[in-house]
Amino acid sequence: MSLIFESPPLLDERQSTKLFNYLFILSQCFGILAVFGVAIWMGAFEDGGFAWSEDPSKQFHYHPTFGAGFLTFFWPGLSQDFRRAILPFHQLGGLLILFGCTVTALLGISEYAAWHHGCWTVGKELCGRQLLSNLLGFSLIGFSSCVFLLVANPRWKRRPLPEEECLNSLVDEE
Repeated sequence: MSLIFESPPLLDERQSTKLFNYLFILSQCFGILAVFGVAIWMGAFEDGGFAWSEDPSKQFHYHPTFGAGFLTFFWPGLSQDFRRAILPFHQLGGLLILFGCTVTALLGISEYAAWHHGCWTVGKELCGRQLLSNLLGFSLIGFSSCVFLLVANPRWKRRPLPEEECLNSLVDEE
């Protein structure tokens, strides 16, 4: 994973920290913008997906998201050496899933905009739905790009605290 960033560093430590902070803040802004964009799109327009009691087929089920994610995160049975060895594969898998989800979302947004937004093709004007779908697409691209850069750069990898090292050695001995 770090093969992309193996060349000599172009930025010193202060500049790298500053860039990390900017990218992190930018990723959070893009993420919030995407969430609000989806909420506006689903709630404000008549073809929205928040009709949970009237049309259960529009429901989103949270069980797969929270069940699988929290089960694997809170399961502490693996040794630290194994966790350290599997981390690059875990990061690569997560980035591939993020990339696949982003491409799928962008294809869905563009397909929906192409077939359901007639204001651009009929009236030759940019309507609110078209603008919102474009804004949502750009915010997803920005969010995914920032997250990819944050995760893929080995200089920004979290370093364990000394007390965490002691606790991990105690857990591994048992």
